[in-house]
Amino acid sequence: MIRLKLAELSVTEGAIIDVVQVNNDRMVIESFNHGIVAVKVGNSEILDVPKVLAGCLEPSSDLARILIRLFPEKEEKIKGIKVQLPEANFLVGINETLDEISNKWEKAKQASNRKQKRIEQDLEKAMEIISTITFASKTENVQQVNMADSPIFKEYVYDWAKLMQYLVEKYKKPVADVAQMAANAIDEVKATQFRNAAVAFLKKHWKYGDALKEWYKCQLISEYLIRKRQKRS
Repeated sequence: MIRLKLAELSVTEGAIIDVVQVNNDRMVIESFNHGIVAVKVGNSEILDVPKVLAGCLEPSSDLARILIRLFPEKEEKIKGIKVQLPEANFLVGINETLDEISNKWEKAKQASNRKQKRIEQDLEKAMEIISTITFASKTENVQQVNMADSPIFKEYVYDWAKLMQYLVEKYKKPVADVAQMAANAIDEVKATQFRNAAVAFLKKHWKYGDALKEWYKCQLISEYLIRKRQKRS
């Protein structure tokens, strides 16, 4: 039997970031519409994704109770689970067997890995032409803004924004799907060192800054929950 429980920290400024803990692992419930539960998982966040998904759809699962708490205005029965991975997704029906779910999971992982690899290769090419990409600013005089008088910080912020912008506009992807990838492609050390200040600056001056800020809030919540879980173990 799959036991679920809501994490203590679930809402930030009206954006629901509901994290469900599954046997000490976790998945994020993003929405519940027309009977379909949309969840986001990573390739390694849950040890046995097919088993967890099958368990969530069992009559004895806690999933229905948790959905009532998250979406009290919706009186819908669960019809299935839409699983979202980076670059791939699949739908699990209410009556599907564990073998069927496992087969879909493996195909989705393979598709996700192939697409991620292509994007990473494209990102390497984008790094070579980054100086030709125009920073999409919210304000006309963004270049005049004081950025702590640090040329290194300034270069990092602009390069990070340009790479995210490149991926968002070429692949029609949300900022949340490309932010960490772009940051690491430039400089993983600077990505950690400048993260707070960079997000604050881009929130104010970059075309996609609001979406970046929302991604960052999710990151902070995720990091908080991971630290809390590590302390308990």
